Amino acid sequence: MPQDKLNAFLWQPVACGLIINALLFKTMNRKKAIAFLKDHFRYFTMNSWNRRTSYASNVKLYNLNIPKDFDDIVYEVISGADVYDCLNWIISDFEKRHEERYTIGFNGRSSGYMVLYECEVKESDYESYCTACGQQNFKTIEETGGARTCGACGKETRVDFKTPPKVKNIFARGIDEDVDFEEMDDDELQARYDLIMDFDKTIEEYRLAFIDYLKEFKAGMADNDYKGLSEYWETEMAEITDKLYGFISHDEDFANSIIRNLHSIKASIAKKLE
Repeated sequence: MPQDKLNAFLWQPVACGLIINALLFKTMNRKKAIAFLKDHFRYFTMNSWNRRTSYASNVKLYNLNIPKDFDDIVYEVISGADVYDCLNWIISDFEKRHEERYTIGFNGRSSGYMVLYECEVKESDYESYCTACGQQNFKTIEETGGARTCGACGKETRVDFKTPPKVKNIFARGIDEDVDFEEMDDDELQARYDLIMDFDKTIEEYRLAFIDYLKEFKAGMADNDYKGLSEYWETEMAEITDKLYGFISHDEDFANSIIRNLHSIKASIAKKLE
């Protein structure tokens, strides 16, 4: 048998084996992706009455593995808006990665769930705004005859937008509620799997960033407490020193001993605040 025919003959079972393995790998990957999507936790996109659900994550405090050290400040932190403003960049990055077609929002009675939403970002119809109060206007300065008077506050501080602002519409419709994943082609299934995997990774990134925020918040409190304590002690020590030297002027060593003890107490308190 010629060598080329022999090679072709020997290659056939090898090629068949590779094809079979590729098909098996593809089938296993599909099953893994479908199981992941089907079993993923879901929550309502609005209130329970609208019955629409999407992929979600339970982010109630008891689920975040927050160190016990922060039990005394965590409720104070989540009751303010600062923490959400500071961490919003994480959600913004997620939106950019998905061409601003998806976003993540909080839902639930106590905002204890982070939910995946479909969204749409587009330029608004506003053409100008007031630099004093922020009021926006649908007309340019030229279209109003050059007038810069703000219709809200009355100041002459209205200017045109250099770049029209964007508005984001978030849709409360459900995602993949009645989808048959078996009917999806490979590319569509892979895209959905990648999206929800990224959703989960983003939630974890948000959780870790939240804990870091708690650390910085508590460190800031300690710095402020120590600064206030130091200022208090400097004032008190000056008064105590004057009184001690005046009251026990005959025993300066005894007075100095008391002062050293007071400084020791101050250092001990400061160390506990670290």
